Amino acid sequence: MNGHPEPTLKTGWSSGLAPNFLAASAAALVLCSADCLALHLVREGVFSSAATWVQLALLSLGAALSLFLPAAALLATTAFLLDRPRLRRADVVLAALALAAAVLVLNQRFTSNKTWFLAALLVAAASFGAGLRLLVVRFRGRKKPSILAAGLLLLLAATLFLLDVTQLPGLYSAQHVTVGLFTWLSVHAAVVLLLSLRRDLIPVSRVPRLAAMAGLVVLAISLVLFWVTPGDAVSESLRWAANSGSTTTREILHLLSAGTDLDRDGHSSLLGRGDCAPFDPTVHPGAPEIPGDDIDGNCLAGDPLPQDVDALAAALTALRPPLGRSWRNVLLLSVDALRHDRVFGPKAVPDLSKLVADAVVLERAWCLYPGTVPSLYGLVTSRPPSSFALTPYQSFEFPSTDRSPTLFEVAESAGIRTAAAVFHGSLAPRFGITRGAGQVWAPGMSGEGISAAQTTAEALRMLDELRNDRFLLWVHYFDPHAPYDVEPGSPLESASDLDRYDAEIARVADEIPLLLGALRRHGLADDTVVIFFADHGEEFREHQGVFHGQALYEESVRIPMAFLLPGLPPRTETAPTSLLDIAPTTLELLGLQDRIPKSFAGRSLGALLNASQDAPERSGTARAQRFAPIFPEVFQKGRTRISRSVVLWPWKLIRREDDDAFELYDLESDPAELRNLFDPRPAEAEALQRLLDLYLAIQASTPAL
Repeated sequence: MNGHPEPTLKTGWSSGLAPNFLAASAAALVLCSADCLALHLVREGVFSSAATWVQLALLSLGAALSLFLPAAALLATTAFLLDRPRLRRADVVLAALALAAAVLVLNQRFTSNKTWFLAALLVAAASFGAGLRLLVVRFRGRKKPSILAAGLLLLLAATLFLLDVTQLPGLYSAQHVTVGLFTWLSVHAAVVLLLSLRRDLIPVSRVPRLAAMAGLVVLAISLVLFWVTPGDAVSESLRWAANSGSTTTREILHLLSAGTDLDRDGHSSLLGRGDCAPFDPTVHPGAPEIPGDDIDGNCLAGDPLPQDVDALAAALTALRPPLGRSWRNVLLLSVDALRHDRVFGPKAVPDLSKLVADAVVLERAWCLYPGTVPSLYGLVTSRPPSSFALTPYQSFEFPSTDRSPTLFEVAESAGIRTAAAVFHGSLAPRFGITRGAGQVWAPGMSGEGISAAQTTAEALRMLDELRNDRFLLWVHYFDPHAPYDVEPGSPLESASDLDRYDAEIARVADEIPLLLGALRRHGLADDTVVIFFADHGEEFREHQGVFHGQALYEESVRIPMAFLLPGLPPRTETAPTSLLDIAPTTLELLGLQDRIPKSFAGRSLGALLNASQDAPERSGTARAQRFAPIFPEVFQKGRTRISRSVVLWPWKLIRREDDDAFELYDLESDPAELRNLFDPRPAEAEALQRLLDLYLAIQASTPAL
């Protein structure tokens, strides 16, 4: 058009295998380097040594190349098919539709067979290759437009990577892989664009032959190590580093392990992950453990002996000494998503600190599950969430098929009037949590904003109606649950999530004195026990997580728990406990210990709450309680992404079943859980693995109701 001949693009260069493999390797190297650096910056102590850093870099590169090199081949094939003298409108439409379809498919939340997901990723790469080829043809080797487009693509890649690492850590695996894929594709496209300017853009003569050979060796070693390294040669530090928050490496490992699950049992033995019997679908992490059958069914700590399983079961169900007295009424007072450190310590909300100042505080308390519905359903049934009778793909967002007797059903059958002001609809009777309660107020749904004042008003109305009878009243404040809402016009509207979260807690703390004041006005304060607790905590990127429901770190599972017992002095107990013990303790406080159902897995705290017990008995109880293990757990929809843990103070072991990664922390010296001691402390790690294995064997033998 301007009289100059149109530049000619060398046929086959931008669509050939060589430049696409070169671009794929370069993009993988850039992304994996950024991945390792980000992990080092956000997870203190994740690299136990320089050797772990090198190992992870090679592992990450091998994982990325395993996915990206086949994708690069598809890119080249697609680009070759579209390498036509003239650009056709149909090509543009086809590429746009293919890319849109790939994005739609990739953002589905896959729960089982991810082989199709792997195929969809490669198709997405091919679709992007079509668009890339159209872009290259459009520029026809023009230097400035190509450099500008490459710069914009690199900027897009950096933006996607930073978002994935800092702002989107709570996404599901499929969405993380989608973001990671398009981050790599953006870098790949930028490199191909630059290479398409001139075939000799980086002349071989200018690259030292030794450096070129070294690069090829590194690429080859990373691929070989990734595929042939036996599981027993992989250190736990490396396994933990690969799965502790890195975006690219972690999610590609999940994807490739699912695609190489040889016996289709949901677990792979790739890089020593999980499956200790890769050709036996009945043996894998999470499988039922049958003691004494000489088979390590769940790939955890060998086959447990029946006598050891029976001994732990007896210890967990042994009756504690009785409290020795009861009260007329019980008020269960809970706050959703309330972290332990917002009641105790320097970050505590003052009004909540005043509330527990007159109480028996259980300093070491954990939830059952870092999610509202499973944790609270476990509370009222006194059963761990993994024991519920759920269908394989049923989540806790739907009514449970479990029919375990609830705290409210037992209290009602004994003539105690029951009521619940819980606001959120997921706590309604149809979901099982308040099943059996005489009256329930649960009108709200997530995102409906501020509800603390409404909850208090309804609780006061119920209290006024119940005051002449014996009652069990549960008041659950939902406000601190995300989204973190503040009053319209508040200067906190543009504040951080953490600041708005604290504001919501402060709002709830202002409401609680109104309830306690009503007890005094009605003359009920001297004969009503108040049990204060939370259903779970909340994450604010301490371990790269946000919200809750995905991890078992202390910010998610450590909760405040306190008992205001009229007539008994306040103090602090350090014996570990969990929400599993709330229901049987409540029944004993009401004098109904003889009605505690056999299905309750928790035990009444009994004499632990009573300082007036004689010293020998109390000290013996405290000693026994100090070493009582707690077993928080978490799993996603369809029983996927399962993590188990055991707390045996001061030690805490976390096992992520999907990747067979273990973490061991000393909560006394490292309360923030920054130093994984699984490799440095093998004796403690082995003991807790064995304890967790025995507990899971008990769970497998307990029938669901």
